[in-house]
Amino acid sequence: MFRGRIDPLVEICQDKDVLHLGCTDAGLTKERLDKGLLLHDRLQRVAKSLWGLDIDKEGIEFLQSRGFKNLIQCDLQFLDIIRMPHFDVVVCSEVLEHLSNPGIVLDNIRTLDADKFIFTVPNGMKWRLQENAHPDHNWWSSPQTIRQLLGKHGFVVEYVDGYAFSRLDVLLGRADGLIVVCS
Repeated sequence: MFRGRIDPLVEICQDKDVLHLGCTDAGLTKERLDKGLLLHDRLQRVAKSLWGLDIDKEGIEFLQSRGFKNLIQCDLQFLDIIRMPHFDVVVCSEVLEHLSNPGIVLDNIRTLDADKFIFTVPNGMKWRLQENAHPDHNWWSSPQTIRQLLGKHGFVVEYVDGYAFSRLDVLLGRADGLIVVCS
C-alpha cells in the first residue's frame, strides 16, 4: 500500500521514455501545477522523455504556455490514428473512470508500442459511510473488476496495489485507489 498515487508513478517512470495519457487535470491544471501536485509536472522532472495526450484543449494550451513540450490534444477514443514512438511506460492515471466506453479506449491504448502500462483508478471497495464520487466519474472499480476489464482488452496484469491519501488508511489497508501494472 502506497501513501498517495504520484510518488509510486514517479518512481516507476524514473529515467524512462514515458507517454502520459490524461496529462492535464481538467479544470484544476493551473491549481495543481502551482501547488506541485500535477502528475505531468512531476513526471517531467524524472522521465528521460515525456509525451502527454489529453482531450482538454485548454489544459494542453495552458501547459504549453508554461513550457511543457510534446503535448497533443486528442480524444483517446481515436488514439489509433496517432502514430507514436516506442515508450518504456504508458501512464493512464485517473482517466478510465471518466469514460463512457473504457473498452474502446483500452483497445486503442493496447495498440501503443510500450513495455509497461500503468493504470490508476479509484477503489470502489473502500468502506465509506457515504459515496464520495467525482461528478464526472461514470463507474467504480475494484481489484477484481479492473483486472477483468484490462484482461478482456489484451493486457496482462502483473500486479495490483493500493494507494491511500491518509496515513491511517495506509496502516489500515483501506485503499482510496488502485495502481495496476500491466504488460
